Amino acid sequence: MATYFSTFISGLQEAVKTALVNQIKDASIELLLDGLIVYNTNEPSEKIKNIRFFNNSYLLLFTASNIPQLTPELFVRQIINNPQIFEEIKEIKPKKAKTCRIVISQANQMTSLNHLLLDKIEKIIVQESGLLIDRTNPDLELWILTRSEGYGLVGIRIIKPQNNLLEKGELRPELANILCLLSEPSANDVFLDPFSGSGAIPLERARIAPFMKIYITDNDQNIVQRLKIKAQSLKKPIDVNNWDALKLDRLSNGAVNKIVTDPPWGVYTSLKMESGIFYRKMLQEFIRITVKGGILVILLTQKEIFDQLIKENQGTVCLEEKYDILVSGKKSAIYKIIRL
Repeated sequence: MATYFSTFISGLQEAVKTALVNQIKDASIELLLDGLIVYNTNEPSEKIKNIRFFNNSYLLLFTASNIPQLTPELFVRQIINNPQIFEEIKEIKPKKAKTCRIVISQANQMTSLNHLLLDKIEKIIVQESGLLIDRTNPDLELWILTRSEGYGLVGIRIIKPQNNLLEKGELRPELANILCLLSEPSANDVFLDPFSGSGAIPLERARIAPFMKIYITDNDQNIVQRLKIKAQSLKKPIDVNNWDALKLDRLSNGAVNKIVTDPPWGVYTSLKMESGIFYRKMLQEFIRITVKGGILVILLTQKEIFDQLIKENQGTVCLEEKYDILVSGKKSAIYKIIRL
């Protein structure tokens, strides 16, 4: 059984814990921190690298814990004095790997290392593992992470499949994936994203699990045309429409059982009406078209307004989960709401 650690969007610890156990049935979680999880599994690294809600994943080589004010320099000196780490690199490195580089991360941010110390650990890696140093395009990356909680981790990065360049305003795949997973995907889903934009959310939903139907809608005709082309390539029951999310007349009461969406925040573009009115109209329409027991997953930044709207609709909806996160540096929240 191998041990891995993976990073994810800060604030989503419990959601990621649940998602990991659902996808990796034998996963045994050793450590859960904000934005980082350590776990054991018999699954191969090939499966780990395809978990879409992770930012990055690593095969764990060494862990240090309970070290107050642990800095990268202090941790690297500890690593240098532990020859077993370099033996493990030699044992588990891919056969085709000829070159490597060291990446230093402190508190989830990449940082530099004193050049003398970096030279020292690089020389040891060359001597003990036979790998050559290539800081530009290596076959293997050795990551050294330190955390404010006093943890240090060393791991070999499992390279994820490369994503295409994101469109302007498009959600990262990691976020689109966890939003869809929070909706508890089912083969019986009639799924709607009424603010589809680039299509990151509904197209992600189409990829990850069976469904009955997906409605992709947006009020911009040009966006809708592009979405139709994307949806056609999947050859699945996806209906793309040019609809107004505040007035979904084409959908009858209780027509859908899942809504997952990232509505406009009023931060980058105008909502064309007072934000409280906009979100009130939006939630009322979502309630109308969602079947009882259905799930709404909504990402937005207007938290105070939306918290108040949920209180106003007690008895009709129930807030099951709320996750405070950052999106593009903006304080945001994911709401998981049950239609009562």
